[in-house]
Amino acid sequence: MLTKEDILSITRSGEGYNAEFKSRVPNKLKELSEEICAFANAAGGVLLLGIDDNNNIIGASIDNTKLSAIQNSLNEINPHLPTELYKVEVDGKDVWVIEVNSGKQKPYALSGAIYVRQGPNSQKLTTVEQMRDFFQQSDRIYFDEAPCAEFDLREDIDHEWFEEFRIEAKLSKVRIELVEQVGSGISRMRDAMIRAELPEPDFKTEGMFTIIFKRSKSSGKSSGKSSGTDWEEIKNMLQKKSQRKLSKNSLKILEMVFHSSEVTIPEMAKKLKITERAIEKNIQKLKENQLLEREESNRAGYWRLLIDLES
Repeated sequence: MLTKEDILSITRSGEGYNAEFKSRVPNKLKELSEEICAFANAAGGVLLLGIDDNNNIIGASIDNTKLSAIQNSLNEINPHLPTELYKVEVDGKDVWVIEVNSGKQKPYALSGAIYVRQGPNSQKLTTVEQMRDFFQQSDRIYFDEAPCAEFDLREDIDHEWFEEFRIEAKLSKVRIELVEQVGSGISRMRDAMIRAELPEPDFKTEGMFTIIFKRSKSSGKSSGKSSGTDWEEIKNMLQKKSQRKLSKNSLKILEMVFHSSEVTIPEMAKKLKITERAIEKNIQKLKENQLLEREESNRAGYWRLLIDLES
């Protein structure tokens, strides 16, 4: 079960491959079951009820009738999927957790449809054949990795041979026993990088799971500022140029770009404590307002404030 600290860490990291947020129980309970089905067909995950679009903990109230209806909806996933549904109090507010591990009997289907996790979103497939093709093309199903339900670890393993293998592979007994909860490692890595004042790592979830760590470095790219120009002066120029009133978040985004042209969208979201989608919407408005642009590619580019320092 997740603790209060686990939930705070996950909400700071935002939605992703292993986490989905809902501000309340949706009118169509099938929406919850679709997300859980997708997690089971991927690497598992958690769905948190009581978290708004800006990653704020607002709490959710679920009575026994609604609780029973949610459980009935989850039971419609086929084959049967064990899930945990429970409540955790965080800062005086109730956050409801639906937790599921990666399923052992993939693929799982809901009302005849199959759902899989693609990055931070869930995707619907329509046939079992498509699901099997998806897993095979993603290098996630191998014949020799299929679980053997009849295997008994205590009785069927040759401990002498296993010990010989462990020594040859140079694996410590402690390392073998390290099994962490799904999703918690990603959150802890992000938190550790933030504490070290380093850029957040990138997590690639398509195909082979990959983590990219980035150095903390300064770049020669210009963000649109010049030496001797402070942020207040730049902010006044941007507000005068803007065709509409700039929101508080938009100004914060522009200020972050002013200080670092290579700031990333995840870093912006973390700083402002809102979702990456909300950041992207603000950036789109700033681009339409001709205040901000992106140079080069999104992977290796940088931001530039559109202001005329000579005028």
